[in-house]
Amino acid sequence: MISAIEKRISVRTYSAVSPDEDTCRYLLNLLAETNAGPFGNRLFFRLVDTKERGVGNFSEVSTYGIIKGARYYICGKVAEGPMSLEDYGYCLEKIVLKAAGAGLSTCWLGGTFSRSSLKRILELKENELIPAITPVGYAEGGVSFVDRVIRTMAGSRKRLPEDKLFFYKYPASPLKYGDEPIYEEVLKCVRLAPSASNLQPWRIIRDRAMRAFHFYLKPRTGYDKIIRKIKLQNIDMGIAMAHFALAAGEKKLKGRWRILDPHEHIQGLQYISSWLEA
Repeated sequence: MISAIEKRISVRTYSAVSPDEDTCRYLLNLLAETNAGPFGNRLFFRLVDTKERGVGNFSEVSTYGIIKGARYYICGKVAEGPMSLEDYGYCLEKIVLKAAGAGLSTCWLGGTFSRSSLKRILELKENELIPAITPVGYAEGGVSFVDRVIRTMAGSRKRLPEDKLFFYKYPASPLKYGDEPIYEEVLKCVRLAPSASNLQPWRIIRDRAMRAFHFYLKPRTGYDKIIRKIKLQNIDMGIAMAHFALAAGEKKLKGRWRILDPHEHIQGLQYISSWLEA
């Protein structure tokens, strides 16, 4: 997982060579086993073949031309509820990283696809949401013009330094990687997590007394109103949490997610969850 986190990039232009039958079977098994998040929300993922009868011209129309050449998409749904968006982001990122480990490319789509064409395909119920999807396949050789433009606009190659993301006790006390040598690689993996517009909305406070890492959201004003009911930055929090847990697991650092009340109100930050060391 750590290798996949370090190497994965978003790909928007795909090769005409599609995943073969064995690879599709691997993906189907992966989607079937990824059906619940760390906070208990049930998820449903489907591998959509755009050449399947009845799907329609999904690949070009529904992504507004952002994605080119992809035959397959990983699409999913979750019922509305507490931590449902965090669970969805957590689980889809696990899928994305395991796909990357199998040599496949992906690209998170949250606000740049039409959900209307997927409602029938996913048999969406009234209380269910389609928070995000991703194409999956093999990257076309080279970097396309669309990829270059979007990466430049989003600042995809830029990341905030660790002392702007990680803190000890309070946001006024920045934490450097060297302050937590056991978790250094884990925190580096969190820093590399993808996010909408590369805003990196997560802030993590290390609490040694509780043997915990508290995850907070630093919201961007108005960002949660872009798509009705779907808060992209809460999905981003789930992605960052997945990076933390997967990297920690690979480093044999045991822990679990809990929702606590670790601090008094911190201005400008919204508490999400905590990783408690086992």
